[in-house]
Amino acid sequence: MAIPEPQASALSSNAELEPDGADYGFVLHRRPYREHSSLLELWTLHCGRVSVLTRSSAKKYTAQRATLQPFIPLELRLKKGAHGLWYLQECKRRGPGFELGVPVLFSAVYLNELIYYLVRTAEPDPELFAAYLNALNSLAAGQNESAILRRFEALLLASLGYALRYECADGTPLQSSGLYRFIAQRGFELIPTWRLEEDPTLSGYTGEMLLSLKNGGNGDTAAQQVLKELHRCVIDRLLGGRALKSRELYLQYQRL
Repeated sequence: MAIPEPQASALSSNAELEPDGADYGFVLHRRPYREHSSLLELWTLHCGRVSVLTRSSAKKYTAQRATLQPFIPLELRLKKGAHGLWYLQECKRRGPGFELGVPVLFSAVYLNELIYYLVRTAEPDPELFAAYLNALNSLAAGQNESAILRRFEALLLASLGYALRYECADGTPLQSSGLYRFIAQRGFELIPTWRLEEDPTLSGYTGEMLLSLKNGGNGDTAAQQVLKELHRCVIDRLLGGRALKSRELYLQYQRL
């Protein structure tokens, strides 16, 4: 599977608010900006991922800080400014925040980081927004973390134009009896028999497993691990070497 360039149609969306200026979303990232102000990165239903500046009095700023936190569903009123920056005019909770204890919290932070670093600004994607909301609901409900993350990763990669293609890089079908390696820049490549005879320690992905994944057979632990490896290969390439804080936090937690 060669990883294709994103399609032009995926680059042409325009951010639009509801007629009354309302939008709905979550805080992905927040940092202080001057006195009583913050720069937010929001993930919203109607505007996609946007950078937003908040400005308020000292009293209102303190109240806003408690509301403008990750994993709290928000109703927002935004005003578009210059240079791709938006201004927050009003915000309020749309419901209670998601209860995500450690280590599940790290998975939710991972979702936020993927959106923050990989989703283009001001490009609404209602399907991906719904997938994010469903993922948070499922994590909070204690469902299988691996399945939740792999499902979201697959939808994200498809949205970006980088969905996995279960075929060889040259377009030939996968064979159940074959052993394949995966290269992010190219896709799946059949490992020749002579290479396996020369070096029996060579590892790869069986055609049987890949064809099972192609047909939706991703429910067992082994399939989830293969999907994790394949998705990570593509995601790491898209991240361009950027380390994710969520992965670091999870590794630190495992060492405790």
